[in-house]
Amino acid sequence: MDDSLAIDVRGLTKRYGTRTVVDDVSLQVRSGRICGFLGPNGSGKTTTIRMLCGLLTPDAGEGRCLGLDIRRQAPEIRRQVGYTTQKFGLYEDLSIRENLDFVARLYELPKRREAVDRAIEQLGLAERAGQLASALSGTLGELGVKRIVTCDPHALNSLRNEYPEFGLDCEVVHHTRLIADLLADGRIEVDASLERVIYHDPCYLGRHNGEFDAPRAILARLGIDAPLEFALAREKSMCCGAGGGRMWIDETIGKRINIARVEQALEATPRTIATACPYCAVMVADGLNALRPDGGVQSRDIAELVADAMRTTPSPAPRAVSASTAAAVF
Repeated sequence: MDDSLAIDVRGLTKRYGTRTVVDDVSLQVRSGRICGFLGPNGSGKTTTIRMLCGLLTPDAGEGRCLGLDIRRQAPEIRRQVGYTTQKFGLYEDLSIRENLDFVARLYELPKRREAVDRAIEQLGLAERAGQLASALSGTLGELGVKRIVTCDPHALNSLRNEYPEFGLDCEVVHHTRLIADLLADGRIEVDASLERVIYHDPCYLGRHNGEFDAPRAILARLGIDAPLEFALAREKSMCCGAGGGRMWIDETIGKRINIARVEQALEATPRTIATACPYCAVMVADGLNALRPDGGVQSRDIAELVADAMRTTPSPAPRAVSASTAAAVF
């Protein structure tokens, strides 16, 4: 077995009854490489990935993922590999509690019930814990929400691209787009004072939803010099390290992704690393604590930077919001 291979499988096959959904797939991916599966719906991409991640047992074939046998060491693989689906990440016929419990069982979390209870409480879903996931978007529709503003790119992606399948019909915008529009319209004003700010593109804001310009337009208004850029920026931006559930799982092999990303930022000698995602902000701050414990470089969300720079002159009173134009903030 070649130790340089992160994935090395041969003859992977999966059948459901008489139907073969993955047929004799062999694949090698070296450590540190990015590999993409291309193919039409139903071609077996997801099934193959689930077998590689230890989530599904192949009917034939063998191999290793991260040096672990995909048949005999599936639980160990699940502890080390993050997996997120492209489609809506909840099972709509299960309740909120059942969805969380399923994931907790899958990843063999210690004190599973306590972890699920704690997550439900932190998310403010105690009164809805028994509600089916398929009914979540119905609440927004009943309230007449026409616009949703969110600070979370992951929520943006789900609400904009996945919730319409469950009946949600409204505009969904990221808070950087809202702030950029408010600045452009003169509805808020800021004093430029920042120097040497570098911006990290969140995956689900940039690559997945194409929002690259609004954050940079805001930083251009806040700075007395031009915003700095990563060598890997915009469409080529690197993950902060929180993706695939790594926000809650410690890295056990290689360099932590957030450390690598912060090292890339520090090459530009910034004073501030600006983000537009709560997960990115945490991961960048964690990386800075490890690499620059002196506090000389900050991790800040763009909204925080705008709040610090806003002029105190009162703005015109906002117009009344009717039920037909109601907005929700996430």
